[in-house]
Amino acid sequence: MTWVGRSEGPLRCDPLEKPEDFAQISRNADIILSVGGAAPGGTLKKAADLADHARLAVALSDIAGERPLLLASSAAVYGNLGAAGVPLTEDASLPDDLAPYGAAKRDMETAAPSATSLRIGNIAGLDAILGGWKEGFELDVFEDGTTPRRSYIGPATLALVLAALCQKAHSLPFALNIAEPGSVAMADLLTAAGLPFARRTAPQSAIREVNLDVTRLQDLIPGLYRPVSADLLVAEAKWLESAQIPT
Repeated sequence: MTWVGRSEGPLRCDPLEKPEDFAQISRNADIILSVGGAAPGGTLKKAADLADHARLAVALSDIAGERPLLLASSAAVYGNLGAAGVPLTEDASLPDDLAPYGAAKRDMETAAPSATSLRIGNIAGLDAILGGWKEGFELDVFEDGTTPRRSYIGPATLALVLAALCQKAHSLPFALNIAEPGSVAMADLLTAAGLPFARRTAPQSAIREVNLDVTRLQDLIPGLYRPVSADLLVAEAKWLESAQIPT
């Protein structure tokens, strides 16, 4: 497996700026897995940057040809569909009124209809709760006293899932929800991590729950999963923080 990024590293290759270089590097690859793209926040918050998701999907589709292409999408494509508390399936009709990041990922999926879009839930340690915590952190609280619930996956578990899916890349559907079964309350995550937080009234725009139905994923890789757990997610987030990951 060859890892290629858009930043400094052993192999520097920009599929958008120099697709021919990426095509050369990946010429012997059986599949292409793309986990890159513009993320909200920081210097990548502009709409023009977010549009790179679709541009990247088109470029990689051209390079992949007949080879399987797996693209990292996001649970953000579902928007507020989870407000009713019903687990979200891959066959749900995606809404039009999405936040910019969700809209960008939806456009990416549309731009690469032959690819498999991996609709990934929150990743423990790379999320806005555990990964984004800092002194004075405030958490939305709804009128019934609950905090937002989200589908989550630990970084180590995610690595196992991606490896397993790469082995089955030639027979994957158009979209797959990627998460551990169930959803977890954000307050439970912070409590499990021992991180203090203040409570604030949730705004009208706050999304109460995003619960991904992972039946399709469990059928593909049975036996890998356990129900989502705040304690185990925190443990994986701490592992990620302490891991010596080469760049």
